Amino acid sequence: MRWSNTNFRRSLATLWLAVLLGVSPLFTAARPLTQDAVGQPNAPSPAQGHVAVIAHGVEQFQARAVAWQITTERAALPSRSTASYRPPGFILADAGVVAVTERNGFLFARVAPGEADWIPPDRQTAIVSLEQRATSYFAIALLPAADVSAADAAFASRAFTLPRNAMFDVVLLRDALNRNDESDIDTGDVPGLLLVTSGTVTVEEGNGETVDLVAGDAAEIDGQAVVVGTSRALATFVVAQLGPQIPARVTLRSVQPTVAPVATATPTRTPNPTPPPVVTSTPSATATATPTATLSPTPTSTPTQPPIPTATPTATPMQTPIPSPTATAVPPLPEEGSISIFIRACPPGMTVETLVENACSDPPPGVTLSLFADGTPLDVASVADDLWIWDGLPYQDFDLVVNALPDEFESYSLGERECCNPHGALDVTTSAETPDTGYTLYLYQPAKASTT
Repeated sequence: MRWSNTNFRRSLATLWLAVLLGVSPLFTAARPLTQDAVGQPNAPSPAQGHVAVIAHGVEQFQARAVAWQITTERAALPSRSTASYRPPGFILADAGVVAVTERNGFLFARVAPGEADWIPPDRQTAIVSLEQRATSYFAIALLPAADVSAADAAFASRAFTLPRNAMFDVVLLRDALNRNDESDIDTGDVPGLLLVTSGTVTVEEGNGETVDLVAGDAAEIDGQAVVVGTSRALATFVVAQLGPQIPARVTLRSVQPTVAPVATATPTRTPNPTPPPVVTSTPSATATATPTATLSPTPTSTPTQPPIPTATPTATPMQTPIPSPTATAVPPLPEEGSISIFIRACPPGMTVETLVENACSDPPPGVTLSLFADGTPLDVASVADDLWIWDGLPYQDFDLVVNALPDEFESYSLGERECCNPHGALDVTTSAETPDTGYTLYLYQPAKASTT
């Protein structure tokens, strides 16, 4: 376990940065996350027992090599704050209440001590104090390893690699422990970062090795660990870690909108008006022969012609076209990969036959490596004392050559494989199944001479 006695002062005048005290880590070195360890978007929550997820987000990481970083920052009053782009990570309130706002001051979130909020990198945000004066907060971010600043970081983890352009669920866990209470933590295949926010705890790794932490201390955890409360007062801590890899996008059901039938008014036939009956007056008799008065037949009223029933046109709804199944174009897998070589220095006297991975630690400077494809040397993408990365590689076998070791070291192995193949090198490879492949190079030194 790498840990830091940061002892952050909750003072607005100054915020102490971390001092890295640990030299030999208790937990194993960070491993590259390969395709075998991902692809479980329906995995359960990493919160176990009474541990709770207090913030989470999703992020697609462009960089292969990344590292956790904790910084202590100052939230000024709103009138003295401006918005800016921030790296993907969490804002954890510390001494007072802060707010997360957008560039015009509209609030995204209110964060009280013990609460956190996820900050995506694609929007401008300002972190402002809602107290009467400025206050402090923690920023926990997952950055490209090249962007981690020793000057700015209160604590930073070792670098580890992720698959190319992978989308991950990122979570921040929190627990509160009374004395002798326990919390089970499992960060999976890549490291997580633990920060004690109050009280004291003891962190125990699976092999029984422990470290005691007080409020303000941070530690890197790789895999499973048990956190035990040791203070009389309540102890609280948070753990930032990656959840499962998830798809960047899902395909939703394609729904064709249904056209509603248009209602048509039923036309009514207007009947012809009925003419009134015409009555012809009866002529009076004259002195001459009295003719019989002939009454003009009284026309009967003309019956109204009943309207001819007209069939009411029924609106026929248009049949919703059933979308024909369209084959969704699946983007082809990138036909290039990367190789990451993690370097670990083993204690004096250890050999490949007696290798105990957990006992090996960060190496001193002096290792130089070369990678060859069919005899052609390849340019390295990133170099550090404990990690070399080559990217943009085709899927094939490569030769890894160890050119130099630190002065006190005499031999090495790649995992449990010793040198060499017929080309005087170590075999490494990339493939479509594991395009981003990681290996660990262990360095061995002779046993120290016993003194009598």
